[in-house]
Amino acid sequence: MLNSLGILFFLILTACSAQQKQLKEEKSEIPMDKYMQKAYVNSIEIDHEHAVENEIKIIIKGQLPSPAFKLDEIDIVVEGRNIFLTPYVVSNTKSSVIQVLIPFQTSVVITLKSRGEYKVFLFGRKETLELHYLFSN
Repeated sequence: MLNSLGILFFLILTACSAQQKQLKEEKSEIPMDKYMQKAYVNSIEIDHEHAVENEIKIIIKGQLPSPAFKLDEIDIVVEGRNIFLTPYVVSNTKSSVIQVLIPFQTSVVITLKSRGEYKVFLFGRKETLELHYLFSN
């Protein structure tokens, strides 16, 4: 009888702790905005060696927030003579890693419809960079 009570108590204790562990795992789920975010940006420049008619190649340099992130996409919006660029990074792991900034360099090619002066805006995590470009080819 005493042995049966001990087994019953053990089963109840095990079931309760398993349920609590499952609740903790559900609560620790990190929302998506913690994974995808803007990159830190350092510089923006025109690649003058890119010689394709009606195109400009823009070189973007910046830093990833940590080794857990990778460059995911560059959002490109062209409105009139303004070009807006936003580099996004995404976490490729849910685990914790050391917080060290990792440099990156990438480029985007944009087709321009007409000659003239363009403003390029690069939106980063903490700052916005601006570049003026006279398109004449």
